[in-house]
Amino acid sequence: MGSTRALLAHRSQHPSPGGQYSFQVLGPCCRLFDREELPWPCCRLQWRSKEPSWRRIGRRFVPDLSCKRSPSYAVELL
Repeated sequence: MGSTRALLAHRSQHPSPGGQYSFQVLGPCCRLFDREELPWPCCRLQWRSKEPSWRRIGRRFVPDLSCKRSPSYAVELL
């Protein structure tokens, strides 16, 4: 597979790295994170009176940044 930037072809079949199973690529997929469901606050802290409050600034759904280097695929096991 060489380059990590090259996408795998649609409906192409590949063996697993260990050779225990094969899979067929159904197509690329984009992984999105819902910032309101993450286990850590990904918002900025805003002080209101004497108590801090988490206020979300920006978009709710954000793409996974690791997909730039390692694309994600929907696959079917064969």
